[in-house]
Amino acid sequence: SSDIGFSDFKTSKKPTLILILFIQKRFKPINQSFIHSYQSFKQSPSEQRHICRREIEDRIDYDILCKEFNCDDVGEITELIMDTLCSTAKEIYIGREAIPAEQVKNRFGRLNFAHMEYVFHFLYQNNTDIRNIKAYLLTALYNAPVTIINYYYSAVQHDFDT
Repeated sequence: SSDIGFSDFKTSKKPTLILILFIQKRFKPINQSFIHSYQSFKQSPSEQRHICRREIEDRIDYDILCKEFNCDDVGEITELIMDTLCSTAKEIYIGREAIPAEQVKNRFGRLNFAHMEYVFHFLYQNNTDIRNIKAYLLTALYNAPVTIINYYYSAVQHDFDT
């Protein structure tokens, strides 16, 4: 069928393909140009931030996330993403490592609804003391686009093995 659901994983002989199709279905097409589209010389910094926030909210399906998770939590993480994308710093610290800001912005520009679900899943499951929540969230958001497929693949493989 054209509507792939999570339950289809267990019946598939090729979980990798089904998994990739499932995750891609939840992603909006990547449009890297939005990262710089709000940085116009004609706009004030507050106008740039407002445009950036609207684009982030659209990209992550903010309204749907607010129905699935605490809306205050979604708002705080959206604000953190906006602060990162609008930063004028040359480097941004992720996991105690200084990473070029453009690299971080490009990675954050890939974030979408599925990545946000993934981050909230781990945030709500965590039962350890987080001393620096901003650093924890920045690291989780930065790593989400490069770990999500392997995480779900591993979860599916675990289900197949049990």
